[in-house]
Amino acid sequence: MPTRIERGYRSRLDDLSADARTLLTIASADPIGDPALLWAAAERRSLDVPAAAAAAAATGLIEFSARTRFCHPLARSAVYRHADAAERRAAHRTLAEVTDPKTDPDRRAWHRAQAVTGPDEEVATELERAASLARSRGGMAAAAAFLERAAALSLNHASRIGRTLDAAQAHLDSGGTDTAEALLTAIENATMDTPQHARLDLLRGRISFLKSHDGSGPKFMLRAARRLDETDPRRARDYLVDAFEMGLAVGRASGVLDMILATAPATSAEPDVLDGLLVFAAKGPRAAVPLLRKLLDDTGDPLWTRRPALAVILAAELWDPDGHAAIVRRLVQTGRESGSPIVLRLGLAQTAFHAVLDGDIERAMTSIAEEEAIADATRGPAVTYHRLQLAAMRGRRDEALDLMRRPNQLTTSVHWASALLHNGLGDYPAALAAAQRAIAQSDLFLAGLALPELVEAAVRSGSRLPPRRPWTRSSNAPSPPAPRWAWASRRTPEGWSQVPRTTTARPSSCSTRLPCSRTAAGPTCCTASGYGAKAGGGTAAGTCVSPTNCSPATASTRSPNVPPTSYAPPARRPAAVRRAATTS
Repeated sequence: MPTRIERGYRSRLDDLSADARTLLTIASADPIGDPALLWAAAERRSLDVPAAAAAAAATGLIEFSARTRFCHPLARSAVYRHADAAERRAAHRTLAEVTDPKTDPDRRAWHRAQAVTGPDEEVATELERAASLARSRGGMAAAAAFLERAAALSLNHASRIGRTLDAAQAHLDSGGTDTAEALLTAIENATMDTPQHARLDLLRGRISFLKSHDGSGPKFMLRAARRLDETDPRRARDYLVDAFEMGLAVGRASGVLDMILATAPATSAEPDVLDGLLVFAAKGPRAAVPLLRKLLDDTGDPLWTRRPALAVILAAELWDPDGHAAIVRRLVQTGRESGSPIVLRLGLAQTAFHAVLDGDIERAMTSIAEEEAIADATRGPAVTYHRLQLAAMRGRRDEALDLMRRPNQLTTSVHWASALLHNGLGDYPAALAAAQRAIAQSDLFLAGLALPELVEAAVRSGSRLPPRRPWTRSSNAPSPPAPRWAWASRRTPEGWSQVPRTTTARPSSCSTRLPCSRTAAGPTCCTASGYGAKAGGGTAAGTCVSPTNCSPATASTRSPNVPPTSYAPPARRPAAVRRAATTS
């Protein structure tokens, strides 16, 4: 229904000549406001352009200058809706006729689509080409609109189903989850071939993953893979990895990998990502590293371009912080250029994750704020693992515990953050229990990341772990190329007998829990951890190992919520102390 403001604008059209109203209708049908296109269309309609333009401008609704501008968006809407359907179609048809198909094919296709009244396969094909062009320029929302209109204009049934699926995919990529679901609902009872049924299930699964309270995502996506087991095994394998990747992208991958591995088909002739995951699960990291490394380092078809979430996790699992950081930077850049909110949110969340590990709290908070703003704008599901990690690292108990209670999170992420939080607060029994639960999950990367918290909690509480040795998963990992995460992959309980099980008071001149920034000269903060004092030598507890000591002011800047010094929370250890803890 027109608003009161629109009715006011419409009243200005009553006394206009037919040429002036036609000129305004043509102008309202072109959202770009290109005057050259408007005058060409007006001449094609044989309008008295000077008189019509003067009369239209006199209403105050429109201004003809370097760009044709309406006085208000509702004025454009009022003019467009005042014309009947035939007049609007005629305006779009004229604009399509004067638009250059070589320099502006997508705009021409859109005007042609608005000018037809029924199915038109030629126009639908042109819209498909326009969608491809828009996608290549980062216009994901425009591509979705083109494809949706192409599906509506499709005369052939199979083409209509395929274009509807393409449109749903494009709407998902641009953040239009509700529109994508409506498109799929419209065709779910239509006749389809097996690949189309499989793709419908795949998209249904993606939508379910994106809904906070819908746990049917894995079911749909695994069913999609099973539909193709016999007719297209390669695509079936891809769909299985799609399920795991989607779980990683939205932070809800717990249990998905186990379901995939239980139903995975036989090994392919040419090893792929699924083979790497199968080897990883069956034989451990060391056996899977060559294949996973090859997939990550493939310059011809890099994994991160096809499977960004999985590439991030695998780089972290291989303890390659530099590779992880490079992939995350590319994800953020690709997300911004393509307009894909899923890719951009993943990149920003991983930027925050990486920044927390580096101790760059300001960058972490900035990335988290931007990711949450995009989630709100696109009504996407909340992702909390980066916020939880930051709260745990800063020792903010209430905030961290509140985030842990949120639904639809990676279980291992919650347990690891709990171990990190309680180690920082000096509650080592609680930290030990949480770290054991995290490692028992055996999730990619996060289980290994919990090992340092397991060691710290066990050492400081004087506890012994059962002889099952869950840490062997990480001790078999490849030697990492960079020092920032290397300590976590090598620090195992084999050296406990050489580590004093006491809690040393923290000197006031030393940093608290956050990671120290690194320079060419080494860490810029000192440590007070008793961990690292070696029998017969090494670094003594409470001794600064860097030539540069940090002041209490620096420490408070790094961690605003530092617990009181009465119970000596552990420091985040610089590399020199971490190496001393694991070498004789």
